[in-house]
Amino acid sequence: MSEGGSQRQSSRSSSDQDDILAEEERKREDAEAAAMFDRSIRAFNLNPKRGIAYLLETHILNNSAEEVAEFLFRTRGLNKTKIGEWLGEPEEMNVAALSHFCTCFDFEDKSFLDALRTFLARLRLPGEAQKIDRIVEAFAKAFCSKNPSSFAGLDVVQILAFSTVMLNTDQHNPSIADSRRMTKEDFIRNNRGIDGGKDLAREVLEGIFDSIKAEELKTVEDRDDQGNLFTSTVRQGWLRKRGGALGNWQKRYFILTEQPPALYYFMTESDLDPRGFFMLDTGVEVRKSEGHVKQMELVPIPTELGTGQPSSLLKSAKFNSRMEIQLGRHQKCVLKGTDEADAWEWVQQLDLVIKTAERRALEYLASGHASADRRLDDLRVSDGSEKSHDQDEDRYTDGSDKST
Repeated sequence: MSEGGSQRQSSRSSSDQDDILAEEERKREDAEAAAMFDRSIRAFNLNPKRGIAYLLETHILNNSAEEVAEFLFRTRGLNKTKIGEWLGEPEEMNVAALSHFCTCFDFEDKSFLDALRTFLARLRLPGEAQKIDRIVEAFAKAFCSKNPSSFAGLDVVQILAFSTVMLNTDQHNPSIADSRRMTKEDFIRNNRGIDGGKDLAREVLEGIFDSIKAEELKTVEDRDDQGNLFTSTVRQGWLRKRGGALGNWQKRYFILTEQPPALYYFMTESDLDPRGFFMLDTGVEVRKSEGHVKQMELVPIPTELGTGQPSSLLKSAKFNSRMEIQLGRHQKCVLKGTDEADAWEWVQQLDLVIKTAERRALEYLASGHASADRRLDDLRVSDGSEKSHDQDEDRYTDGSDKST
């Protein structure tokens, strides 16, 4: 090859490497931003006041009721009970956010009951009567603003909404005996004269009663809403993880997710931040450890999505105290369940997530998209290092253990 050709090839190689490093930095920044946002979700689900404060302190949201309301309305994964509790508080920010939250709904040309069902699908009413009153009043204002001719006024909608909520509890609370449940006539009688001193049309009240009796008002859980921050949680629970300079077993709380395909671990179940994670998208498999019925291993394997050359490292990372990501250097991850059945269930669920991710990646590649991720993987594993990035927890690599 001529000297000029060699220089051009070297220049292209340097440019490609710069592009790869830039892409890796972008991914790191995206991951850090996602981690911060997920932290705010978990903070809110554990303590709504604390979660909103975190969002404002970190400038994820500006200090405005509109932005808080949009966050509560659009963010998947927020606990619906916590949303209701926070919106029902009497503080100025909460009341203003509640008003804006209600305007996020499209109530125009909806019937009263359809609008109420849509509204209560997004939050669960708290138990305190004053909070319920504030939330129901805000709903009534939003509904009337879009349907001014539906009823005589705001008070009618507010009373009818409260009455419908009470009917829903009466009809579907299993602790109430059937003989003591409200009848259709009881419901109609309870709502006499609420329309500016006049009775609402009987068919309207009968329709509400029949609909509620047939189908209760339901809050829609659109993601894992039990205090976890991740989408598509497949399994969660305590496992022991082999790590540290001496290869000791350390108890960690794990969350397995399908999107993204990853296994996250926490120091405690109530921690806001994951300690670290293992990516399960490509080039990894899970298997039972030979001779140890409670143990399982995540190990790297060759993959047709990359170069076909086996990687010696798992794709993993952990967060430091500043929520910065440090890439891992795991040759394997060895985990231990509480018993053989628990370990086998984890293996099955991990295998399902891995295979689903591989199928999706193959479909993506077959669609003709660029393979920048493939080049990144090649670069990441090219140093062949076998040492851990963390001396305190994850340096252990051989995974041996004689206990069962």
